[in-house]
Amino acid sequence: MATLKIPTLYSHYTDKNKEMQLDGTTIRQVFENLFLLYPTIQKHIIDPNGKQRRHINIFINKINIVDLQKDETPVNQQDVITILPNISGG
Repeated sequence: MATLKIPTLYSHYTDKNKEMQLDGTTIRQVFENLFLLYPTIQKHIIDPNGKQRRHINIFINKINIVDLQKDETPVNQQDVITILPNISGG
């Protein structure tokens, strides 16, 4: 199982879990499993068209998945996946 790290901002959608082990051989499968466990987080990660929201970055082993195969990026058991929302302000 890969490790998924949830930012504090979204941990209230995951019963305060900031890190969990999830099955899946691709990023898409890992997130499908996340959404089965915690359906309320899905709308914050995925838009109504099923695409990753523009303000959400997903990294696998510190590499942004947009630089790899996006949600079809392969996942291994030792991988660490991190959700990192853009932070803005002024």
